Amino acid sequence: MNPLLDKLDETVEAALQTLFPPTDTTLAKDAQQRAHDFATQVSTVHAQFAELKSTLDEHPRTCTPRAILEKEITVLRQDIQLKNDSLEKYRKLLADYSEKLKTLDNENRINIEGI
Repeated sequence: MNPLLDKLDETVEAALQTLFPPTDTTLAKDAQQRAHDFATQVSTVHAQFAELKSTLDEHPRTCTPRAILEKEITVLRQDIQLKNDSLEKYRKLLADYSEKLKTLDNENRINIEGI
């Protein structure tokens, strides 16, 4: 991407030099020729901007802003906490059911032995 931006910068600089030549260069060119050259270079800059836009459109953003990432992390942490709370609730229920099953199993063993 940097070479593309450098090329664009050079082209813009050349276009400006064409329209407004340095004082040490000869001003023999007439204004119409300089305007034509400038228009040509502006067309080149436009093409380079189009190429840059195309390049940016082809490649997804690889850098996500920090605020977005922090928000996603916060949402994920909240989701994890909700799931942990839910799991803890079910652990307690399973522990209660396990105790009830042990009690029923013991009662059944006592009843079977008594028969």
